[in-house]
Amino acid sequence: LNKTTSNPVSALVGAINGVSRAAFTTFSPTFVISNIMNDSVAAFVRAGVFPWETAKTISASMKGLASDPIMQSFRLTGGFQMRFFGREAGAIAREVGATGGEILRPGQPILKRLIDATPRAGEVGEQAPRIAKFKKELDRTLPGWRGMTPEKVAKTPEARAAAAKSVEATINFARGGYLVKSANPFVIFLNASMEGVKLPIRALRESPAARIRLAAVIAGGLAIDAYNMCYPEYFDVPNDIRWGSFFIMLPSREKDAAGNPKPNYFVIIPRTREWAAILGTKTYAMEKLFKNSPQSFGQFTRGVTPMLSPISEIPAPEILMELFEQKANWDFYYSSPVVPPEMAGLPPEEQITPWTSKTLAEIGIGIKVSPTRLQQGISGT
Repeated sequence: LNKTTSNPVSALVGAINGVSRAAFTTFSPTFVISNIMNDSVAAFVRAGVFPWETAKTISASMKGLASDPIMQSFRLTGGFQMRFFGREAGAIAREVGATGGEILRPGQPILKRLIDATPRAGEVGEQAPRIAKFKKELDRTLPGWRGMTPEKVAKTPEARAAAAKSVEATINFARGGYLVKSANPFVIFLNASMEGVKLPIRALRESPAARIRLAAVIAGGLAIDAYNMCYPEYFDVPNDIRWGSFFIMLPSREKDAAGNPKPNYFVIIPRTREWAAILGTKTYAMEKLFKNSPQSFGQFTRGVTPMLSPISEIPAPEILMELFEQKANWDFYYSSPVVPPEMAGLPPEEQITPWTSKTLAEIGIGIKVSPTRLQQGISGT
């Protein structure tokens, strides 16, 4: 392997690709933030690390290695080896001027710190779910570890086993076959891409708990898809966002030249990456069901939504569904607007259709509330 990947041609091509790699990833704040969010999906499904546990670890990690014993223990067990961001131990030692066990200067110049801010944030974000998993494993297998020094923790077989499991929480960049690693200098991100493709397969094959967690993510995604599709402009959202990310539709603030509302949405997870094959397929199937038969889709959504709630035996789900319908101006059951588009610009009390109850029409006029929305609220709950 070393002969194949360290020959002059590989080294030259790798160095050239390294420039692109640094520009698009290592020194890109957008990539760093996106990567943290994306890894949170993998860490939850693969290792059971919740997003707030990752966020808590990021907060602690920003204080630095010297002030965080759990990070010291993790590094000493070898957990920092299988990574995308970061540097080797020798480079770190040279940077702080360590020689013969002595530190010749206290740290980096200010300019160097500013340049390294983005890669440092990337390293912290990449390691956060792994460290969170490492901590959970220590809590489970090594009682009393908090009273031990990092050096003593790192020497225990429990800590080494915890580190081995933690590096598998997200993509393990140390894995990969001979052929892929040999071609990696020539094809940028080849090994990372190949390991990413394998990650869901390994997770679902090796862990029954991962299958349950993925099912929970899919159930949550179905609810989000059902809500998003109540906006007619949903299908104007680019395909890669609809099928490859988690996002929430928001009320439109602008209209196009034809007077149609432009999609307005908030992205929660920018890219689901290796999980898109599963999660994107789920969204695509929902879209096909909606397009082929909007009314059937509405009936399906209204029937399934209460089942996703643990309190489905009380009126709360119906009330929540009605609030969603009123906010989005969309009837899930009939897959049609609550207030017809031709009436949307009228004063609320004048939004009366031929099938609006006369009693509700009088009430709406009296309190200056849309009679059509009143009727929808009563019939919907």
